[in-house]
Amino acid sequence: RLWGQRNWTVAGWRGGLYYVQSPGLPALLVPALALDPPTEPEGPPPPLAVVTLAGLWALALVQTTRLAAEVSGSRLAGLLAAIAVATSAPLLVGGQHFYPEVAAAAAVPWLARWLWPDAPRPAPARTLVLGVTAGALAWLHVKLLPLGLTAAGLLALRLRPRDRALLLAAVMLPLTGLLLFQYAVTGLFRPDALYLRFGSDVYRGPGDFLSARLVGGLVNALFGPRDGVLVMAPVLLAAVLVLPRLWRRDRPTTLALGALCASLWLVAALHGGGAPGPPARLLAPVLPLLAVPLAVGLAELRDHLPFPEYILDLRGVRF
Repeated sequence: RLWGQRNWTVAGWRGGLYYVQSPGLPALLVPALALDPPTEPEGPPPPLAVVTLAGLWALALVQTTRLAAEVSGSRLAGLLAAIAVATSAPLLVGGQHFYPEVAAAAAVPWLARWLWPDAPRPAPARTLVLGVTAGALAWLHVKLLPLGLTAAGLLALRLRPRDRALLLAAVMLPLTGLLLFQYAVTGLFRPDALYLRFGSDVYRGPGDFLSARLVGGLVNALFGPRDGVLVMAPVLLAAVLVLPRLWRRDRPTTLALGALCASLWLVAALHGGGAPGPPARLLAPVLPLLAVPLAVGLAELRDHLPFPEYILDLRGVRF
């Protein structure tokens, strides 16, 4: 039978057409679409859906600011770094589109806030929420599965043994639900079932990670003329150049942020480093993490500027 249909849809084995991507983003938009009046397909987007989009990116900015401020020790440096990264081309342009990266960018910096050594150990209730969030990233897109598992693994290293069991159960809850959804639609009990049934030339299975084109994708994701994040956004290149400063100051945090970025970078390389749509959007969920080294660089730069310290520090301001 023909599984893959046009317009990125897959024919279910019991009938119906399903979008080839995971159903997480449509689920997030259901409340807005249910309340919005019907609109024409070629007309302007529904207003409440746009509000949802704006809310996700606002949440991403707040969490990025808090992460960068906590690691750098400077609220002002964290705020400036978060604004600089959020207004870079991949995030600013991508933030105007309904893509899974929108929701993921709101969740990743919040997860990262619990991974650096000076962060408090989360209580059991928060551990449960963190685990569900990490596992639910795959509901947005299957390429986010390694990112979610990496975040969960890094968090498990900071937890007591009894809390690790709770974290594992929380991660497996949304993943099991996604596998059951994939099985109900395709008959395959695996997270990449929809893509396999669609038969995309971009992805044929896990064996693609051993293909020679992966090397080209890794390079293109950073330096490609259209999708290279360091070409599209020089401020992100500045953040990368400041990484040695963060390494000397906090090696565990540098390694944790590097592991999160590498997990998505590797998967993005399967698409040649880029994808149709806004430039550099495949790496957008982890780009807020680069605000951390940028904030560290700004905080150290403050010590060399000829201004009183109180001018360059937002004392009393809470994020």
